[in-house]
Amino acid sequence: MINRLAAIIMAALLFCNLPAFSQAKEYGFQFEVLLSGGKTKAAANITFLFNGSRQSTNTQGMAYITLDNRNAPPINIRPVDEREYTIVGNETIYLPPNADIITTVTIVRSSQKEAAAAEEITKLYRQQKMDRKEMDSIRRVDQAMYTQMLSKQDTILKTVMKNFKVTESDLRSARELMDGRDKYFGIISGNLEGYLNEAKDVRDAFQNLVMYSLENPKSFKLLDSTIEVYNQYYNQLNNTNAECEKAVLDYWKSYELSMSYHNLVDFSINNIHRASIIPLNASLIRKINIYLNEPSKKKRNTLKQELTLELNSILPVFDNNIGILDVKIKGFVTNLRAKRDFQGE
Repeated sequence: MINRLAAIIMAALLFCNLPAFSQAKEYGFQFEVLLSGGKTKAAANITFLFNGSRQSTNTQGMAYITLDNRNAPPINIRPVDEREYTIVGNETIYLPPNADIITTVTIVRSSQKEAAAAEEITKLYRQQKMDRKEMDSIRRVDQAMYTQMLSKQDTILKTVMKNFKVTESDLRSARELMDGRDKYFGIISGNLEGYLNEAKDVRDAFQNLVMYSLENPKSFKLLDSTIEVYNQYYNQLNNTNAECEKAVLDYWKSYELSMSYHNLVDFSINNIHRASIIPLNASLIRKINIYLNEPSKKKRNTLKQELTLELNSILPVFDNNIGILDVKIKGFVTNLRAKRDFQGE
C-alpha cells in the first residue's frame, strides 16, 4: 500500500515538472500608411511577412494572428516586396503582454519615403526649436550653442535615416525638392489666382458699362485703372510662364502637372486675354472715347447701340471662359498643394 502511494506521488511530481501546454492567443495588428503632416490612414489589403510567413491585412488595415507562448516576442514584420513600401522604425516588434492591446505598424510607400523622412526632420527640428536658416548666425555669436545644435541635428538625422531606411544623399535631394515646392507653390498659385481675380474685375467693369455707366465718365476712369492693374498681373503670369512650368516639372517631378500648368496659362492667354480682353481694350475703348466726345445726340445713340451690341457679343463668351478658368485654376492649385507634400499613395 505504501509503495503504491509513493508511486502515485512520484507520478504527480513528474507531471508537475512537464512543460505547461501552450496557450494560443490572437494578437491584432493595425497597419497604417503615413501621410503628409503626420496623418495616417488604414493600410488596406497589403501583404507582409510575419516571421517569414506571408500574411495580409483586411480592408480596415487589420491583421489578426494567433500565437502560442512558444512564439514569444520578439517577432519580425517586414514587406514582401520592399519596392512597394517600407516599415517605419524597427521591423522587430515586441508583443504586448495583453493580447487585447492592438499593435500599430506604420508604413510609408517606398516612392515617398525620402519626402516623408524630410518632413519628419523638419517636424523634429521644429520641436527642438532649431531653425536651419539661423544656424550660421548662432555660430557667429555662440559657438557652444552652435555645437550643441549640431549634435542634436546629427542625432535627429541618424534616427530618421534609420527609421525610414534612407541615405543622407536621399534626404538632401528630398529636402531640396520640398524647398523648391514651398517656394514655387506660392509663386504659381499667386500668379494664377491673381490673374483670375483681375480678369474677373475687367469683366465686371465692362458689364457695368453695358448696364449702368455709358453715360458716366467716371466709370471709364475706373475701367482704365482696372485694366492697368490687370495688365500687371497678365505680364507677371506671362513673363514667369516658362520658369514656373519648368519648376513644376523639376520639383514636383510630374509631367502631367507641368502640362496642366502649361494648358492653364495657354487658356488664359488665348481664351481670355487675346479672345476677349484685347478686343475689349483695343476696339471698344476707342469707340467709347468717340462716344463720349460726340456732340451729336443722334450719332451718340448710334454709337451707343453699336457699343452695346459689340459688348454683348464679347461678354457672354468672356464670362463663360472666366468660369472655365476659375474651375481649372481651383482644381490645379488643389492638386499642386496636395502633391506639394508626400501623400502616401
